[in-house]
Amino acid sequence: MPFLKIHENMKKIMLSVLLLSSHVIGIGQSTFPKFVLLEQFTNTWCPICAGANPSFYSTIQKYPQNVHHVSIHPPYPYDKCPLYLYNKAGNQERASYYKISGTPSVVMNGVNSKAEQSFTENELKSEISKNSPLLVSVTEKGTGDNRSVTVTIKSSGAISGDLRLIVLLAEKNLKFTSQNGEVDHYNVFRKYLTASTGTKITIINNNEQKFDFNYKDSSGWKPEEMYALAFVQNAGNNEVLNSGTKFDLTTPIGEDPKSNSFKLYPTITRDMISIESSANAKKYEVINLQGQVLMQGTFPNQSLSTLSVKNLSPGAYWIKIKVDAGVQMAKFIKQ
Repeated sequence: MPFLKIHENMKKIMLSVLLLSSHVIGIGQSTFPKFVLLEQFTNTWCPICAGANPSFYSTIQKYPQNVHHVSIHPPYPYDKCPLYLYNKAGNQERASYYKISGTPSVVMNGVNSKAEQSFTENELKSEISKNSPLLVSVTEKGTGDNRSVTVTIKSSGAISGDLRLIVLLAEKNLKFTSQNGEVDHYNVFRKYLTASTGTKITIINNNEQKFDFNYKDSSGWKPEEMYALAFVQNAGNNEVLNSGTKFDLTTPIGEDPKSNSFKLYPTITRDMISIESSANAKKYEVINLQGQVLMQGTFPNQSLSTLSVKNLSPGAYWIKIKVDAGVQMAKFIKQ
């Protein structure tokens, strides 16, 4: 009888250890936060687009840390749209890829295509809650005739399919009064850095791959507004596995960006956050706005880790990271 009691107690202790270890970053790491890629097909001569776009922009701008958006301008219903004329082939090729025949239309993560007027916030939230088997990160440097883009793909394992890396340049906010009365034109597609169908890639195992691109400033765009958008798409079923821009990695609040040794993303999430550390990060605590420590644990010996926060109640939280140089903090929102 005493032996049975000891045995039962040991089972309880082991269960407690397993539950505690499930809070440690990196345990069972198999997915990354997934950004939602919205490819919007619109036209600056289209009056219906002018009526529908403000609502669309209002919805997606609520989720700046979860959504990547690019506006593409095919020649329908009007081939005089100046944003189409700037790069006829590039705009037409992407529209043809999805068999887009009218504007305004939107394609979400490559597989959900519909008229923009029927796009709903609940659909967007559903996609935001999903994860991805890979992470796409983008860094940029240089100016003028010497600009460079590095795309890094990190995977959690082998991924099958006809995978393509597509990298394009977009102009974040282009202001001009167009024929349909629109003034603000967001994330305007300008040119491809890869082919429009992408660069074929293979992800065999848990690995990291880097791809470098160079380009020059061009007339017709504002250099300070230009940035690269990269995404990995399965050409077999059109699914976009994940996407990235230079804006994705957030810096800890209240810190000098040059001294930050870790980055947190996304800052608005339903279940997972990722921490990328360049220093010797040791411990973490998740704290609510009342100062209560709700989660704590240690880092594994790796530069990129994920942490499940799905059991937290919706609201704002701080994560405190202990590093060799002291303590740093960042804020995130659990939906």
